[in-house]
Parts: sequence; C-alpha cells; structure tokens
Amino acid sequence: MCKRTMKVQRIAQKLTAKFINHNKRKRKLLYANLSTTVK
Repeated sequence: MCKRTMKVQRIAQKLTAKFINHNKRKRKLLYANLSTTVK
C-alpha cells in the first residue's frame, strides 16, 4: 500500500511538472504574439 501511494505521488509530480512547463511555454508564446501585434 505504501509503495503504491509513493508511486502514484511520483507520477502525479511528474504530470504536474509537465503541465506547469507546458503552461509556461504557452504563456511565452502568448506574450510573444502580443508583443508582435502591439508593435
């Protein structure tokens, strides 16, 4: 049981890290698009 929960937590951490990185990349793209449209 303990091992399983640890595994699940590790997977969840990996997924959240991936999600955060993806959001950061998306935000950067959005900012780039906004700056180009403003110019």
